[in-house]
Amino acid sequence: MFDKIVLAPTRTRTEYVTREIHEHRAPTDDSVNLLREMEQKARDQVIEAVHVGDTHFECVLHTMKHPIDASTELLAIFSMNGKKMTVSHREQNWVGTKADLVIKLRDAMAKEIATTILLPALERSPFSSKERE
Repeated sequence: MFDKIVLAPTRTRTEYVTREIHEHRAPTDDSVNLLREMEQKARDQVIEAVHVGDTHFECVLHTMKHPIDASTELLAIFSMNGKKMTVSHREQNWVGTKADLVIKLRDAMAKEIATTILLPALERSPFSSKERE
């Protein structure tokens, strides 16, 4: 009963369909460059809007050689924004260039500045851990 297939010849017809096609294309190099320029301008405007006061830095370095233990010590006495600080770095049996010793003193000075000046300012920021507790 249902196992027979009947094919009836019909007339062919042409049917026209109107559709809107939306292209989703990847951004071109020009649009990416434009986006980067806009981001950079926005960043520059934010940086210009924030006022940072001038810092005043003065420093004196002293080199001391201690003959008892054959060590060399660099002492930095500096003031930053009116705060006077001293930092020293001592090397036992030091042989090398003064530049190596100065770099180690610079690192010690950076740690002192970060601890004395920057840490109190960062503790008052909205991101400090004390205000979250």
